[in-house]
Amino acid sequence: MRRWVATSLMVAGLSLSLSGCTSSSTAAPITAAEAPVARAPHEEELPKMLVGLDIDPTQAKQILALRDRLKGQLVGVKDAAVEVALSLAAASKRCQGDTTWIGMAADQAVRAGENARDPILDGINELHAILTPAQRRALADRLLADEDDDGEDRRERSGKRTRDGVQSLGADLDLSFGQIAQIVVRALRLRDAYLDELEPWRERYEHAVEAFPDDDFDVRRQAVAQVPLVKITADTVREGFRLLITLLEPDQCRALGKTIDEAL
Repeated sequence: MRRWVATSLMVAGLSLSLSGCTSSSTAAPITAAEAPVARAPHEEELPKMLVGLDIDPTQAKQILALRDRLKGQLVGVKDAAVEVALSLAAASKRCQGDTTWIGMAADQAVRAGENARDPILDGINELHAILTPAQRRALADRLLADEDDDGEDRRERSGKRTRDGVQSLGADLDLSFGQIAQIVVRALRLRDAYLDELEPWRERYEHAVEAFPDDDFDVRRQAVAQVPLVKITADTVREGFRLLITLLEPDQCRALGKTIDEAL
């Protein structure tokens, strides 16, 4: 499954990058945390955001052990996300915008996200302890640089990805021009609502990143630690799917279900 919000939230960004569970369904501009950097041999497996921070071999070993542990602890989240996708595929094949299965799968995804909160927060604090003050400052500067752009620019980039995604879907489902236009309008409205709901958490994320270099940093004392990211995302996915199904013909609904199945 794909993750949105690249580095917008520390809880999602830092922990999922560490666990190796991050990915993006559409190409985004290369950020400071993603820019190509020459890797030393012991840095080959490190998350991109930590490359170029003068991580020594001992630290690299500790970070990779942390990453592997987080991978195991986040299996439940990934499995729940797959279950949501399966429920959407099944509903799509019947041209149903919402079903009991979708609701149950979404609720399970939220519970899985909450169950993963403690391991994620512990992982962030463990990373803080592994890094030196200078490395923590360099990482914080890198993450803040990724956020240091105009909000309208961020929305425009997000809007372009949304439009490109709808165009790609249109080709897969043989959508008419009118259908594509309607879906784009609804998708952009939903995206704006999603970004608006996340905006207060973005500010809390930036505050947490600014505090990350401090010796007494504890992510559990940061407001962003309570971000209901999975709940917000699950609600948005359900609403987007419901709106999409209302605009599709039966053959297109079935094609969408097949497309989802093939993506898993």
